[in-house]
Amino acid sequence: MQLTAGWTTSVDFGTLLEGHANDDDVITLGDYSMLYAAYGSVPGDPNWDDRCDFNRNGAVDLGDYSLLYSNYGLARDCYQE
Repeated sequence: MQLTAGWTTSVDFGTLLEGHANDDDVITLGDYSMLYAAYGSVPGDPNWDDRCDFNRNGAVDLGDYSLLYSNYGLARDCYQE
């Protein structure tokens, strides 16, 4: 694809699944374990892990758990070449 100044180019990356933290393209117990370890944390806490702040509200909380839970078991290849 060639980009040209002055034109709008749209790219469809498909649906990105929230709840994925460990870069293996599947939302599984490994992601849940990471969320569990970081649960209740905010930036600056020793257990803070920004990969588990799925809703990007600055805390690992019930909202993040809910996103992981709703997509648990799903897979998505986010790194297509």
